Amino acid sequence: MRELVISQLIALVAFFAFPILQYLWLRILTSKEGELQLWYLPAYGFRLVARNLPRKKKYSDISYRTVFREYFTVNQGASVRTYVDTLIQGGEEFFLFPGSDQVIFSFKIVGENENSLKLVYVDKLGTVEHLEIPFWEFDRLIFDFKANMENIFNFDIKLGKRGEISVEDLIRYWREININNAEQRFQLSRIRNVG
Repeated sequence: MRELVISQLIALVAFFAFPILQYLWLRILTSKEGELQLWYLPAYGFRLVARNLPRKKKYSDISYRTVFREYFTVNQGASVRTYVDTLIQGGEEFFLFPGSDQVIFSFKIVGENENSLKLVYVDKLGTVEHLEIPFWEFDRLIFDFKANMENIFNFDIKLGKRGEISVEDLIRYWREININNAEQRFQLSRIRNVG
């Protein structure tokens, strides 16, 4: 009887342990997937992408958005600090195949000096779209990305990322491209993994 109980416990642990271990293993292997990166291309401006070129994965059910965030301090009618998000753009894609990045947002920084800088929304080829906003009208630029990553085990992983760029970092990027107007990668102010 004792051997039967022990064998049943082992079977029970193995039954639940395998999916848990498989899930944890896949989470570790996918921690770098869909990495948000900001690139500057002189001909086109800045591009924030969910990186897939070097990783060669398949994604489905992709959605993304970009918002301006403006913070309001306690003394402006609230007992706690609050913020307002203004949606700039968002989109959905059915699939992202190996060998391409997902462009989430493209923009240029224009202005004669640090006090007159504006963020200009552009398309992938650097053509100016309708939006132009001065830096003093927002505090952060926020990018959200989520997707389903396909894998050979048919144990798909949902990815969620949030990238943030502060106005201070945007000013620093502007200074750097005025010194060295070459293709380069910039670090985001903050990246958060969701899920």
